Parts: sequence; structure tokens; C-alpha cells
Amino acid sequence: MKIKEHYKPIKSLINLILTGEREITINENPIIVVEEFANSLTTYDRDTYNLYFLNRIEKFLESSNDEERFDLLKVYLENDILMTGVTIMNGLGTESKTLGKNDFPDILNSVLLSFIAGREVHQILCFSLYFYIENLSKTKIVNGMIPTTEYKEIIYYNSIKRDIDEVFNY
Repeated sequence: MKIKEHYKPIKSLINLILTGEREITINENPIIVVEEFANSLTTYDRDTYNLYFLNRIEKFLESSNDEERFDLLKVYLENDILMTGVTIMNGLGTESKTLGKNDFPDILNSVLLSFIAGREVHQILCFSLYFYIENLSKTKIVNGMIPTTEYKEIIYYNSIKRDIDEVFNY
């Protein structure tokens, strides 16, 4: 399975969420998941956010190196619908009545520039990745493991551009 080069940080993030490690060895054995991941699925209420995911995403973004940051920038730009949606939600959450539709590109550019140049992790970045990988909450865990085939499907699905139909129909 060949994934676009700039999606490699997403694979590392998924590995971190599932196993606690950025890189894992894949063979035909099932993938052992960390207890925190399994527990987060049992306590996850679909009306709220999976705090374990958000925590791991934030830590991952904070610790990412320059190459990963530039690759993530490409992922964000390729999936700008998620960033735009999160920006709108963020504007609504802060009850900002001054935001116009023309302000969103400026906000996104500012957030991305701060991430690349200043190594700042804004909540828009965390929530954009959260909604991108939230499908992990549907992972079936058996005896603390997931099958290698399911892992590969997870990696593949989370390594492609999402369009509006995929976002709302998954």
C-alpha cells in the first residue's frame, strides 16, 4: 500500500494513538493497542470529544519536527474543508460576531504560519486532525489488539484526501 509521502506524519500520529509509539513494525501479527486507547473508546460519548485523541494530537503536533510540520501543512491544505469547518466552529464557539466569510482564509493562513514558523499549536490544527482521524473511534478491539488488515485499512483511509461527501458519509 503506497501512501503519499506527506501523509507519513498522519501514520505516525495514528501509531502513537493506537500503540503509544510513532513507529511500529508491521507483520501478520495483530497490532497491540495501549490500554488508554481502548479505554477511550469505551468511555467515548459521541456528543463530546475523545479527550485521549485530542491530547495525543496536541502532543504530536508540539513534538513534530520541521519535516513533519511541512508535510502536515500539505495535509491541511489538501483537506482545507476540515480546517474551514473547524475555523467556523471556533468562531461560533467564541461567539465572535465580527467574523465574516472573508476572514477565514486570513485566520487559516495565520494559524498555519504560526505552526510552521513559530511552532505554535492552535486548537484549529488539533480539531482539524481530530475530525480527520475521528474514524479511529470505530476501531474494533479484540483482546487488546486489532488485526493487521484493519490497521492497514485505517492507515490507507487516513492517508487520502477527503472531499465533502466522504466527510459527511463515513
